[in-house]
Amino acid sequence: MRQRVAAGLFVVAFAMAGVAAGHGNAVQDRAEAKGCELLLEGAPPEAGRGSGEEPPLMVTREASGLVKGHVFTPAAFLMAKSTCPAAGMWESWQGSQHLDGVEFVESDLAKVHVYDGDPLGRRTWRGPQGVEAQPVDMDIRLGTDIQPVASIPQEDGGVESTYVVLKYSPDDKGLVPYGGVGVTVEKRCGENWSELAKTGTDAERGEFTVAVPAGECAEELRATADDADDTWGRPIILTN
Repeated sequence: MRQRVAAGLFVVAFAMAGVAAGHGNAVQDRAEAKGCELLLEGAPPEAGRGSGEEPPLMVTREASGLVKGHVFTPAAFLMAKSTCPAAGMWESWQGSQHLDGVEFVESDLAKVHVYDGDPLGRRTWRGPQGVEAQPVDMDIRLGTDIQPVASIPQEDGGVESTYVVLKYSPDDKGLVPYGGVGVTVEKRCGENWSELAKTGTDAERGEFTVAVPAGECAEELRATADDADDTWGRPIILTN
């Protein structure tokens, strides 16, 4: 039931975003103008890490068009929409290795399954043969999170807070401490964000500590773990 509801919400999301076919031959006109596309929708970071047997995959996007998938569960899914005017198969490739494929026959919407045992890293989705289609770059890596541990007021009026960086482990099927990763901490003063500190996590516990001096304008803090070959960092608001 949860999956059917989620899929229905994705249909609404595509329509609200102007991605849906619209009226008449809108999709065909668009395809003839610039080549057709594969549009991939997942859950935004504000929706959380997801739960259940197969939640939507957390997705962020770069200005370059790169779609970034953040793995937090053993299985997840993306909703894919093809704007090609005819049925066909879209396939993903990592170099010369074929990874996945999704066929559009009676509908221009389809579900793409993502499993934590699948190859990580960058892959390119290519359109049906004989059709002018725009390739789509996607990079799927393990997701990371940051959670509070303790916050200690200092005698001089400052505050020293400790947080733990976690990453998804396919072996443990959940989040585990992420040791030895770099972290950038930023502070917000008014509408402006600026760097407060660069630090790293303890090799065993995955923890880092950041101090906010007395009188420092820091209305809000956020931290981002460094990207790695198998993980994505993302800005996370720090709370206590």
